[in-house]
Amino acid sequence: MDRGTALADRVAGAGDRDFSGMARHTAPADRVAGASDRDFSGLDRGTSLVDRAASAADRRWAAAYAELELNLAESEARAWRLLQSLPESVVVVDTDGIIELVNAPAVTMFGYQSDELVGQPVEGLVSGLHEAYRAHASLHGAADRAGPMSMGPNVLASRKDGSSVPVEVDLSSIILSTGRAVLASIRDVSDRKLAEAELRSSDERFRVAFDHAPTGMALIDLRHGDEGPLLQVNAALCDLTGYSEVQLLAMTTAAITHPDDRRNTMANLARLAEGAAIQWATDKRYLKASGEEVWVHVVVSVIHDTDGNPSYGVSQVEDISARRSAEAQLAERFNEFAANVDIGFLLNDRSHSVYEYLNPAFYSIFALSPGTIVDPEMVTAMVHPDDEGLARARDLVQAGGVVEDESRIVLPGGEVRWVRTKVFGLTDDHSPDGRIASTVEDITLRKAAEAELIDARHEAERANAAKNEFLSRLSHELRTPLNAILGFAQLLELDALDEQQGGFVAHILRGGRHLLAMINDILDVTAIDAGRLDLKPENIGIGELLHDLLGLMQPMATANHIALHVDPKPAGAIRVTADPHRLRQVLLNLLSNAIKYNRPEGSVTVAVRRDVAADTVSIAVVDTGLGIPAADLPRLFTAFDRLGRQSTGIEGTGIGLTLSRRLVILMGGHLEVETAA
Repeated sequence: MDRGTALADRVAGAGDRDFSGMARHTAPADRVAGASDRDFSGLDRGTSLVDRAASAADRRWAAAYAELELNLAESEARAWRLLQSLPESVVVVDTDGIIELVNAPAVTMFGYQSDELVGQPVEGLVSGLHEAYRAHASLHGAADRAGPMSMGPNVLASRKDGSSVPVEVDLSSIILSTGRAVLASIRDVSDRKLAEAELRSSDERFRVAFDHAPTGMALIDLRHGDEGPLLQVNAALCDLTGYSEVQLLAMTTAAITHPDDRRNTMANLARLAEGAAIQWATDKRYLKASGEEVWVHVVVSVIHDTDGNPSYGVSQVEDISARRSAEAQLAERFNEFAANVDIGFLLNDRSHSVYEYLNPAFYSIFALSPGTIVDPEMVTAMVHPDDEGLARARDLVQAGGVVEDESRIVLPGGEVRWVRTKVFGLTDDHSPDGRIASTVEDITLRKAAEAELIDARHEAERANAAKNEFLSRLSHELRTPLNAILGFAQLLELDALDEQQGGFVAHILRGGRHLLAMINDILDVTAIDAGRLDLKPENIGIGELLHDLLGLMQPMATANHIALHVDPKPAGAIRVTADPHRLRQVLLNLLSNAIKYNRPEGSVTVAVRRDVAADTVSIAVVDTGLGIPAADLPRLFTAFDRLGRQSTGIEGTGIGLTLSRRLVILMGGHLEVETAA
């Protein structure tokens, strides 16, 4: 309002200076009139002289009047430009309440064009404006002696669209060429009114929430010392402490705090008042009016003033007596538990040089007499010289975090034990720097078992390597006589043999070839185990490969009355990178098994799918065989385990699937099985 008044005063002053030019230019006119009087006084000296004097006076009067008109026009133009440049709405009203001038902000504010407002009563815009100023002027006896006045903030202005807007109005008297007028500076205060309403609503919500909160609430003065004078309390806090509202408002936060917790309370209130923190939470004790102790959880949040300085604290107080009682019972049970377990427990304050708590298991693990005073340096000194993890644990926890370590300790008698240690930090209100807790477990027996297991594994690995070497050598040694047997059998097959002799030779060839295939598979498996199997990857067309394989397997399928299908037929663009010989070997093994273990009149279908997004190709060999029991699936890829099929008379070695899976893995794929049995 003051700023608006000052603005109106400046405009009024400018108007007075500019419009008062009429009074200043009256003096030249008077001077002209005086000269004219002097000239006309000489009429008795002759008519021609009178005529010349009158003509000269007319010319001087016309010049003075023209100058007056020009100066007045310039003054009013300057005043009008000033009004248009103002950010606030300005309306100039004559003594009858009729609008003479409006500036651009007023046009925007009220929604009218300027020619729609000029000449109209100002009461149509702001009701009571004209009458209010007339009443104000009458108090001073005349409008020219009336000072500025203001209206608001509960004044409503009317817009063209029929809506109303709350405004403040500053009124000042000015002088125009047409006479005295009133300059009205009008400000829209709807945003301010809305903000004030919202502030009142917010204050009301806070008051209701404060007064009716189920937990204790208090407003603390942080501006006067660290004891925390109470400025406002709710009913819940009165019920909690047993004091009345009047009694509490005469007390401080420190006064109702238990003496043992008072120092910590005052220190933290001081931190809040200094701006070192914006919130403080703690568990502490209050002293009730009856003298009884009550445990409470207190959270104090800072409220800042308009300059950002801490001024008040809103305290929320919750009765946690039941929780503290439960915690005490839990601590008692923990102590009982800790006294009867084999894991050592250690607890100490970061600022203390000795452990605050050690359970019996710790003394037993470290071979110390119960009750011995132990400090961290003593424990560190017992760490084996070659192990530094436990020695560094305390420093690492001091920096924050959890440290787990397995290391050796050397007992006072020289015995070496393995221990597993976990060290971590704890934070609580009674230890500002926090505590360090540790657990220690004797793992000497486990370490011994692990060492034995490692030795056994190494021994097994050596035995497996020896087995592979033996199989490899044996397989090579068997191939030479086996090739000779197969060769002579093939020569006998060419001779003219009777039916019985031909059957003998066929039996020799079939058994020899089966034995040769088994020897080759064993050689491949041992080569894979030894890491000596070399692959030669190539870009292979799946369609071409399957066409060759199905042609090769067709005689076997026909002999077993099995139908072979490919669904769908692979496009020529489906290609994979693999060793062609090994991929062919895997697919032949799968197709052979699918035919051998199928049902009579069954079928074998090869399905090829390409996943463009994953850039993979899957090849599935699906048969209509008897299936495999779910319990036998884990044994399917175990070498030489035929899952009981050896009694069926179907030839096989039990090593084909084992070799196939290892080959697929070596080529970057995986081989899985699904069964409907």
